Amino acid sequence: MSISAFWRSINIPKISAVFVQLIKERQKCDALAMEENELKNKKMERYIKIKDDYFYDCWFNKILKSAKPLSQRINSNGCSFVPMYNNDSLRDNLSANRQQLILSVTEECNFRCEYCAYYDSRYENNTELRKMPYNIAKMAINDFISNSNQSEKRCISFYGGEPLLNLEVIEQCVEYVESLNINKQMLYLITTNGTLLNEKIARFLYEKRFIVNISLDGPYNIHNRYRKEINDKETFTKIIRSAKKLVELDPVYWEKSLNIFSVLAPPVDLKTILDFFEVMPYNYTLSDLIMTHHMQKCIEQNNCIDPANYYIKEPVNLWNYNRQIGVIEDEVRLMNKILQRSIFIKNIAPGSYCFPIVRRTFISSTGNYYICEKYDQDIANSFGNVESGLDYNKLFDLQAKVLNFHRTNCKQCWAVRFCGICFATMDRYPSCCEEYKNSAMRILRDLVEVNYGK
Repeated sequence: MSISAFWRSINIPKISAVFVQLIKERQKCDALAMEENELKNKKMERYIKIKDDYFYDCWFNKILKSAKPLSQRINSNGCSFVPMYNNDSLRDNLSANRQQLILSVTEECNFRCEYCAYYDSRYENNTELRKMPYNIAKMAINDFISNSNQSEKRCISFYGGEPLLNLEVIEQCVEYVESLNINKQMLYLITTNGTLLNEKIARFLYEKRFIVNISLDGPYNIHNRYRKEINDKETFTKIIRSAKKLVELDPVYWEKSLNIFSVLAPPVDLKTILDFFEVMPYNYTLSDLIMTHHMQKCIEQNNCIDPANYYIKEPVNLWNYNRQIGVIEDEVRLMNKILQRSIFIKNIAPGSYCFPIVRRTFISSTGNYYICEKYDQDIANSFGNVESGLDYNKLFDLQAKVLNFHRTNCKQCWAVRFCGICFATMDRYPSCCEEYKNSAMRILRDLVEVNYGK
């Protein structure tokens, strides 16, 4: 299907004349109910302008066109936040449907990336960096396998720090899983900076059919700006050399099993980065960095950029990049699905929360359970230990905390249906809100421009 045909195939739902009377009656009922709403004193815009004469109706989750300014205001959008899951379903899934085990096999790293999410907690103060012993990894694997019998696919990921600094434990884990002769395929994944890959390690990863995630931020000058070795040496050359060792073993296999992860760090020259990755035959993912105290100090001390000007202001047409087209199409399909939901659905499960410990089971080097690798790994945020077991009550309490958070802060937000907040980003509130709102507005504008001929 061509791009133009794809866009034409998407029908943004409109409020038809058939529903006009129903909507009027619904508005009357909701208006009376909202008078008793606990948030009746909080004002919000019902209509958010997208562009020109097009508006997003927060109340009825629709895109509308009006020749006149829409200035009507309401007390709230009438939404109620409901639990993402009940405790019984969470317990059932925790005992049978776990999908991915992430082992943080070491906190040590041979890099000192200025924007590293762990810089503040691990590397800035020279805290003791720990390696995961094999007995901890083995207990975690046993727990994961026994609680994932109903999962269609299972994956064990090796994470760090730089996981190849504890290669021995990785090899022991793979050998142990193979000795169990389990009746379902086990996928292996490793996230590495790539500089320690040699021919022996490359052969091991290939023979065991690993999926390999390598961090590469773009061409030489962009990548080396923040991603440096512990001795301050550049890293681009080593990474390219290491990736070549993998690819030479089987170019066809690695086209699907080698992924490039790129962090967009300021000042972001998006066009140069996309031009660089577009000619590579591997999947790549672009992500904004999570600003740490150390990175903020780095920006201020070097006076390298005004934090408000994150991107270099150069127009970039993402439709010129084949790999970005797929990303945009996925975003549009999801947005269209949200817009097609019934206008009378008022109960919303907030954000983009996963089944905690089910979708991802993150095990720290000391054996503590965490929701995922992005979750703050302070001991107070752990949910038990592989030796003592999972703390179910703490997980149940977490959902209550999340619901209270959204009911307190989000009832008046126009982008509530598009919010991408999760357990790992809650502590970034409210700064993360603008990111999600901007993302939603960008996709809404794409829809309007194509579907309404603007």
